[in-house]
Amino acid sequence: MSSVNDQVIPMFAGWIGSWQISVSRRPLGELELARRYDRIAAKWTRLSERLSYSQAYEHLSKRVLREANLVPTIRPIRVLDCGVGTGAFSLAFSRAWNAPIRMDADVSPAGCLQHASLICLARKPTQI
Repeated sequence: MSSVNDQVIPMFAGWIGSWQISVSRRPLGELELARRYDRIAAKWTRLSERLSYSQAYEHLSKRVLREANLVPTIRPIRVLDCGVGTGAFSLAFSRAWNAPIRMDADVSPAGCLQHASLICLARKPTQI
Protein backbone atom coordinates (compact mmCIF):
# COMPACT_ATOMS: atom_id res chain seq x y z
CA MET A 1 0.00 0.00 0.00
CA SER A 2 1.48 3.36 -0.99
CA SER A 3 1.39 6.45 1.17
CA VAL A 4 0.31 9.93 0.04
CA ASN A 5 3.99 10.94 -0.30
CA ASP A 6 4.63 8.05 -2.75
CA GLN A 7 1.84 9.11 -5.10
CA VAL A 8 2.43 11.37 -8.09
CA ILE A 9 -0.26 13.26 -10.01
CA PRO A 10 0.65 14.00 -13.66
CA MET A 11 -0.29 17.59 -14.54
CA PHE A 12 1.16 18.17 -18.01
CA ALA A 13 3.25 16.37 -20.60
CA GLY A 14 4.25 17.61 -24.01
CA TRP A 15 6.99 17.78 -26.57
CA ILE A 16 9.02 20.84 -27.53
CA GLY A 17 11.03 19.74 -30.53
CA SER A 18 12.90 16.64 -29.44
CA TRP A 19 12.49 17.45 -25.71
CA GLN A 20 9.73 15.92 -23.66
CA ILE A 21 8.57 18.17 -20.84
CA SER A 22 6.40 16.81 -18.05
CA VAL A 23 5.17 18.28 -14.80
CA SER A 24 3.70 16.33 -11.94
CA ARG A 25 2.93 17.02 -8.32
CA ARG A 26 2.53 15.07 -5.15
CA PRO A 27 -0.78 15.21 -3.31
CA LEU A 28 -0.77 16.94 0.05
CA GLY A 29 -2.12 15.31 3.17
CA GLU A 30 -4.97 17.05 4.99
CA LEU A 31 -2.72 18.51 7.71
CA GLU A 32 -0.18 19.89 5.22
CA LEU A 33 -2.96 21.31 3.06
CA ALA A 34 -4.56 22.99 6.08
CA ARG A 35 -1.19 24.40 7.17
CA ARG A 36 -0.59 25.93 3.74
CA TYR A 37 -4.06 27.44 3.57
CA ASP A 38 -3.68 28.82 7.10
CA ARG A 39 -0.53 30.65 5.99
CA ILE A 40 -2.32 32.48 3.18
CA ALA A 41 -5.93 32.84 4.43
CA ALA A 42 -5.76 36.50 5.52
CA LYS A 43 -3.64 37.53 2.53
CA TRP A 44 -6.08 35.84 0.14
CA THR A 45 -9.04 37.61 1.74
CA ARG A 46 -7.38 41.02 1.35
CA LEU A 47 -6.40 40.28 -2.26
CA SER A 48 -9.85 39.04 -3.23
CA GLU A 49 -11.44 42.12 -1.63
CA ARG A 50 -9.05 44.41 -3.50
CA LEU A 51 -9.83 42.65 -6.79
CA SER A 52 -13.60 42.72 -6.08
CA TYR A 53 -14.01 38.94 -6.33
CA SER A 54 -17.18 38.92 -4.23
CA GLN A 55 -18.87 41.42 -6.60
CA ALA A 56 -17.76 39.32 -9.59
CA TYR A 57 -19.01 36.14 -7.89
CA GLU A 58 -22.35 37.80 -7.16
CA HIS A 59 -22.68 39.07 -10.74
CA LEU A 60 -21.90 35.59 -12.07
CA SER A 61 -24.36 33.98 -9.66
CA LYS A 62 -27.17 36.37 -10.64
CA ARG A 63 -26.55 35.72 -14.31
CA VAL A 64 -26.55 31.92 -13.88
CA LEU A 65 -29.72 32.03 -11.76
CA ARG A 66 -31.44 34.31 -14.28
CA GLU A 67 -30.45 32.20 -17.30
CA ALA A 68 -31.47 28.98 -15.52
CA ASN A 69 -34.83 30.54 -14.51
CA LEU A 70 -34.31 29.49 -10.90
CA VAL A 71 -36.50 31.02 -8.20
CA PRO A 72 -35.46 31.26 -4.51
CA THR A 73 -37.27 29.01 -2.06
CA ILE A 74 -38.04 29.35 1.64
CA ARG A 75 -36.19 26.14 2.50
CA PRO A 76 -32.40 26.46 2.63
CA ILE A 77 -30.62 25.02 -0.37
CA ARG A 78 -27.25 23.31 -0.25
CA VAL A 79 -24.41 24.79 -2.28
CA LEU A 80 -21.29 22.77 -2.99
CA ASP A 81 -18.43 25.25 -2.90
CA CYS A 82 -15.37 23.06 -3.40
CA GLY A 83 -12.42 24.53 -1.58
CA VAL A 84 -14.70 26.77 0.49
CA GLY A 85 -11.77 28.77 1.88
CA THR A 86 -13.20 32.05 3.07
CA GLY A 87 -16.68 31.28 1.75
CA ALA A 88 -16.69 34.33 -0.55
CA PHE A 89 -18.36 32.47 -3.41
CA SER A 90 -21.02 30.90 -1.18
CA LEU A 91 -21.84 34.27 0.36
CA ALA A 92 -22.03 35.97 -3.02
CA PHE A 93 -24.32 33.20 -4.25
CA SER A 94 -26.43 33.65 -1.11
CA ARG A 95 -26.80 37.38 -1.83
CA ALA A 96 -27.79 36.63 -5.44
CA TRP A 97 -30.17 33.84 -4.39
CA ASN A 98 -31.64 36.03 -1.63
CA ALA A 99 -32.57 33.00 0.48
CA PRO A 100 -30.81 30.89 3.11
CA ILE A 101 -28.11 28.51 1.93
CA ARG A 102 -26.14 25.84 3.74
CA MET A 103 -22.36 26.26 3.61
CA ASP A 104 -19.74 23.78 4.71
CA ALA A 105 -16.44 24.32 6.51
CA ASP A 106 -12.94 24.20 5.08
CA VAL A 107 -9.98 22.08 6.17
CA SER A 108 -8.11 25.24 7.13
CA PRO A 109 -8.87 26.70 10.59
CA ALA A 110 -7.71 30.14 9.41
CA GLY A 111 -9.94 29.82 6.35
CA CYS A 112 -12.86 29.02 8.64
CA LEU A 113 -12.14 32.14 10.69
CA GLN A 114 -12.21 34.25 7.52
CA HIS A 115 -15.38 32.38 6.48
CA ALA A 116 -17.04 33.19 9.85
CA SER A 117 -16.04 36.86 9.52
CA LEU A 118 -17.68 37.08 6.10
CA ILE A 119 -20.85 35.44 7.41
CA CYS A 120 -21.05 38.09 10.15
CA LEU A 121 -20.63 40.81 7.52
CA ALA A 122 -23.30 39.25 5.29
CA ARG A 123 -26.00 39.73 7.95
CA LYS A 124 -28.30 37.24 6.36
CA PRO A 125 -29.68 33.89 7.49
CA THR A 126 -26.97 31.39 6.68
CA GLN A 127 -26.69 27.89 8.03
CA ILE A 128 -23.32 26.38 8.82
